[in-house]
Amino acid sequence: MGEQDPLLQSNANIQDEDEEKHSDGPNADVTLNPKALAVSVGLIFGYYFIGVLFTMLSETFVSDTSDGGTSLNFLDSVYFWSITLSTVGYGDYYPVTAGGRIFVIFWILIGLSIVGFALSIVSNYMVEKQKALLERMMAQGGEEEVEEEKKTHYISEAKQKLLYALLALLVLFSIGTLVMCEIEDWPFVEGFYWSVVTATTVGYGDVTPSTNASKAFALVYALLGTVFTALALGTFADTFVEAQREKALKKILHKKLDMGGIIGMDADGDGKVSEQEFLEHMLVKMGKIQESDIIELKTKFRQLDADGSGFLDQDDLEGL
Repeated sequence: MGEQDPLLQSNANIQDEDEEKHSDGPNADVTLNPKALAVSVGLIFGYYFIGVLFTMLSETFVSDTSDGGTSLNFLDSVYFWSITLSTVGYGDYYPVTAGGRIFVIFWILIGLSIVGFALSIVSNYMVEKQKALLERMMAQGGEEEVEEEKKTHYISEAKQKLLYALLALLVLFSIGTLVMCEIEDWPFVEGFYWSVVTATTVGYGDVTPSTNASKAFALVYALLGTVFTALALGTFADTFVEAQREKALKKILHKKLDMGGIIGMDADGDGKVSEQEFLEHMLVKMGKIQESDIIELKTKFRQLDADGSGFLDQDDLEGL
């Protein structure tokens, strides 16, 4: 047995160390980053604390029980900032003084930034969860079986996602309708109208909560409802886009290759298409990568390939 290339051995050692630091293998559980989660919770708590403190101490608001220049009680304050944070904006509470409006402008932007930060943490968690699941599938069955499994079950998975999204919206609207009809004694149509208008952040303001109990429910429903509705609508859009993308990919892969196609792939103009040229052309055509990315990567490779051998080895590392 010959000695292993020092460069390969070095890369293997680095990879092993990285895996030990960041992963316990394909079966490792993915969890939310505790520090980032704590920061998100702290920011949201701080947002509500300062916002509620302002609305309770400053006499700058119009409410459904006054003509203006009044402060809000604790429940109305939490309700106001929840409706604001969810971007519903009924219009039953709003600032009427210049100072109050300036603070609200500033606090809306702060609140939306906090929500964006929190959602990014959840999104990263979901991406890592999917990545871990794919790694487990690859470890159990190999890459080819994973790809075959994805192709076989793609349509059923898309239908399942759509079904789950529809069920989620149905449950969400049903809960909002039934609870508000019970508390406010509204007819069914009015309750259903309120639940949809609120969850979709339309918030006309013609039908709003009037009791402490309904306001307490509304502040929770507005926040959770807008998130679930956004996720459901996002699922609809993603499923449609993914279906169109799959159709486009199949069309590209099954397209017959003619001389014009070969000329288009022949990057070096030698009249022949190498495997590398074919892969680069198809990846760009399929939208997997941009041509500018390939050029940038090739430029980076040439910079690392100090001796111009066309390969990266120990000599190239020593020349860095």
